Amino acid sequence: MATLTLLAITLSSLAFLVLFVSLPFLMGWFFQRRRGSELLLEESPWHELGNNRYAKLLTLRNRGNFHALILEAWVRPDSLTSEYRSLKLYNLSQKPEYPYFKTAIIKSESSKKGPKELKLLLEVETSGGGKPISPLELLLLFYDNAPMRVRRFPLTNFDLSSEPLYPDENPDNSTPLESSEEVSLNEYSTQVLTLTTPIIRDEDQLVDYLLRGLNIYMERYKALPDLIGISESVVAIVQGRAYSVYELRVSLLSRLLTGFFNEDSSMSSPYAFQLVLQKVGLLRILLGIWGGVLGKLLGRKGWFYVIAGREASSVDDCGGTTPPFDKYVVLAPENPSAYAERLWRRLKESLELSRDLRVAVIDANDLGAVDILGAYPELGGELSRKVKELLRSNPQGNEDERRPIVFIRELFAERRLENEES
Repeated sequence: MATLTLLAITLSSLAFLVLFVSLPFLMGWFFQRRRGSELLLEESPWHELGNNRYAKLLTLRNRGNFHALILEAWVRPDSLTSEYRSLKLYNLSQKPEYPYFKTAIIKSESSKKGPKELKLLLEVETSGGGKPISPLELLLLFYDNAPMRVRRFPLTNFDLSSEPLYPDENPDNSTPLESSEEVSLNEYSTQVLTLTTPIIRDEDQLVDYLLRGLNIYMERYKALPDLIGISESVVAIVQGRAYSVYELRVSLLSRLLTGFFNEDSSMSSPYAFQLVLQKVGLLRILLGIWGGVLGKLLGRKGWFYVIAGREASSVDDCGGTTPPFDKYVVLAPENPSAYAERLWRRLKESLELSRDLRVAVIDANDLGAVDILGAYPELGGELSRKVKELLRSNPQGNEDERRPIVFIRELFAERRLENEES
């Protein structure tokens, strides 16, 4: 009898283990089969610009049910011999100073969010006086719920329009991306100022720009701010926690398990998921998935991220970080409180700081969510609430605003007023 009981327990444990491991993959496979992007191209007629130059607009739309992330786009002749002396392709959704194709996202037509189209401007110069007639093709390097691949679109409209072409923007990619080292301090509100900086790649740059910004602030207000807030993505990049998607290899596990996440979560990306999987391990991911399923049954959200941890909740996929890191997956900062203290002490070497000045690592988004990942000195509950409220509109931005640092003033206004009265 004892032997049969032990055998039953063993078989039950094995069945539970098989169910625990295999069921998420089967469900993920089922969810993934029902999703994906479907890119369609619309092309305008050619428009004559003069001097053997012609242009046309290319509009990409997505009729699938999952967004597409366009990493690269280029146009080439489909044969070795053609009349084209030059081919130039511009992404009209990006700022003109970027000398490369910035990662673009195309939401599906059924999505409640945008952008739902991507406009490209194609300019060609021909060697003769006639309009373009040799076939061309547009190539896109993109990914959606599946890893990156190339999609080809033949350009077949050779009509010539008599109407002039007036695109929304006419970018000039001759300006280098990092040509300026200017740091500027701008008032976002009465209490919040944003520091616009060049691209920050290492800690020395970060400290240098902080000192420049503090000097500007002190000249203006004759005092130090009460808090310096630094974007969590900048801290992660400085810590070396940004990884190019071109160097990440997606496993079958990631391709299946991303099916549990909606497209607005970075964990729906096979590349972001793969990186988090490598950092936290499969067991924790599976526990998080089961926790998330249980939470949904109970009407609770976010249990997956509670179990999987900050690596999962704070990871940023491509397009979520300022260029040129728009083609990188960026993890959450490592030990943000200790890093805030490290920055505070480095600033103290150059400035006379008091403990009233706080340094905080901030995670904010355009949905109004603000999380203080770490701070030095620590922020109390009331002070944290004030800071979150001031940053709820996300003055730092999430894309190419280049405002990774904010200075907050008058946090202790009530206490200062009491001191002045006494």
